[in-house]
Parts: sequence; C-alpha cells; structure tokens
Amino acid sequence: MIGCREIWSETKDAKKMLDKLPPYHNIEKSVLYVLSKQGSNMYYNALQALPRNSRLLYVHSYQSYIWNSMVSRRIQLYGFKLVEGDLVLNTDNNCNGESKVDIKPVVIDKDNIKDYSILDVVLPLPGYEMIYPTNNVGELYKELLAEDGIDITNMKTKHKLVINIEYRVNSVSARAP
Repeated sequence: MIGCREIWSETKDAKKMLDKLPPYHNIEKSVLYVLSKQGSNMYYNALQALPRNSRLLYVHSYQSYIWNSMVSRRIQLYGFKLVEGDLVLNTDNNCNGESKVDIKPVVIDKDNIKDYSILDVVLPLPGYEMIYPTNNVGELYKELLAEDGIDITNMKTKHKLVINIEYRVNSVSARAP
C-alpha cells in the first residue's frame, strides 16, 4: 500500500496505482477503476461505484470520529458538570406509560438546568438539520468540521447519503463520580 500511496501522491495516475494494488483490496480497486476510466478528479463518481452500505460505512465512521472527539473536548472543558448550552433530550410519558423521546433536544439554560443532570447530556452526530450545543462545544464542532472543509451551516447535499438525525448519550458521563 505504501507504494500505491507514493504513486498517487507523485502522479495521480489511477491506472498505475490499480496495477500495483494487491488483489484483495476490492473497495480501493472499485474507486481506482472509475478514476482510471473517467479521470483522476472524478471522486464523486468513484465513490458512487461503491455499494451503498460501504459508502455509508465511511460516513458513519467519520460521524463517530467527530462525536468521540467532541465528547473528549466537552469533558476537557467542563468535566462532569451540566452547563448552560448543553443539550438534553426531553422525555415525556405518553398515554400508554411508555417513555417517548422527542428528537429535538432541549438547550440547557439558567431556568431549566436544575431539571437535568450530566447523565442527560447528549451530543449530535454531525449532519443536516442537527441542533448543536450553544456553548463552546458547538464552536468546537464548527472548528473541527471546518478543518475537513465542511461548513456546519450548509450540510444539505443533493447526493444520496441519507443519514438519520441522531443524538448520542455521552456514555462516559454515566460513569461519572
């Protein structure tokens, strides 16, 4: 693989790289095949050559990387205490006595901070129509995504990568002292 990366870095020649790639690198071969036939800058088409599940795996992996980074940074900034600007999911009991979770999170402010604990804090997976914390953690999301050329305010895409809106509970907080 090192030789393949060197070829790409020096020449951007997908055909040469394809010839050098070991036979068991099927995903890479699919991408390189399209790049060799359509041009070395046809990234969207090359990714479209992958099965949908493989494409989504990469998207979900990136989302998880961002989420894990934000959990670590949130703990570094605020420790295990609830602060204004954190997000929590509002849980209401429906008429059947089952717990229902609204997908729209509540932003912690001075009026509702006493109603929740650190165990209620959630952080979003980055995506379109997500609500981000209004404290410094929200700014950190913007900065980290911007490092990869992603504008948090303009994540809507015409490409068919449907991703559910999801907020994850910070499981580290469940082990807080």
